[in-house]
Amino acid sequence: MSIATSDEETTRAPHKIHAAHKIGAEVNFGEVNEGKSDFDDIYNAPDPRGYCRALGKLDYRIPSEAKPIFRALIHALQSGRHDPVHIVDIGCSYGINAALLKYGMNLSTFFERYTASGVPALPDAVLRRETAFFDDRNSDGAIEVVGIDVSGHALDFARTVGLLDHTIEQNLEDRPLTDANRDLVDGVDLIISTGCVGYVSDKTFRHVMDAAGDDNRAPYVASFVLRMFPYAPIADALADYGLVTEKLQDVTFRQRRFENEDERAHVFEQLRARGLEPSFEDDGYYHAEFFLSRPAAEAKARPLGYLL
Repeated sequence: MSIATSDEETTRAPHKIHAAHKIGAEVNFGEVNEGKSDFDDIYNAPDPRGYCRALGKLDYRIPSEAKPIFRALIHALQSGRHDPVHIVDIGCSYGINAALLKYGMNLSTFFERYTASGVPALPDAVLRRETAFFDDRNSDGAIEVVGIDVSGHALDFARTVGLLDHTIEQNLEDRPLTDANRDLVDGVDLIISTGCVGYVSDKTFRHVMDAAGDDNRAPYVASFVLRMFPYAPIADALADYGLVTEKLQDVTFRQRRFENEDERAHVFEQLRARGLEPSFEDDGYYHAEFFLSRPAAEAKARPLGYLL
């Protein structure tokens, strides 16, 4: 399998993997993550207040940067397949991607709802307020979102208020999807992720693809991946399901600011270990790259640059 790095290469030689992507392909994610700031306490609370306060201070922005690309892919799938588009969000947390895609929210509005004055103090009151808020708004009925995460409280919040249509609380690094959860993934059109790579590996993507269903309508896989993590092992795994992976060239996407100088130094070290210079990260932000995996025939018919 390859990661094609330009539209021309996608058409000409989709099975050539470039040497630059081989560097650091074997990596211990645990060791790479050791120098990242620990936000575990905000990922599994009954509501997103702590999450929004902590990450808002660091200008967390990747869902906003990903939104127009996801919208373009949804449009392409709607025109070429059917409605509704069935999306699986790996590492969905509180359902922020779903809020942006289904309800047309922007990220700053989402964060303001949980950081502004007047937010109820008790989680149950927040849940009631948010359920009423989203009940009063029209969602995009042409999109259905299933969220996968290990944070049960975050999933419960997103499902209860109506951001996620279904949720899967399961660690797919440890075992395959249960039969019930396989049914929720069956027929998926678009698999998205905006930050889980580096915490999950090709194992998770294989388990989702195993449950995806119809081989004649393989899903698109759209991943935003921090540059400190290699994507080649996941691209190789997706190749086993007939998908060609392309990288959007000469573009990176800011994820969030570094919390402190120690985190910055760690990221620079990890990048250089992969043979990369921190030319983008020198602005004080984590930077992600975008990868799209699709059936080979569709990749050839509509190159990535045209699609977006």
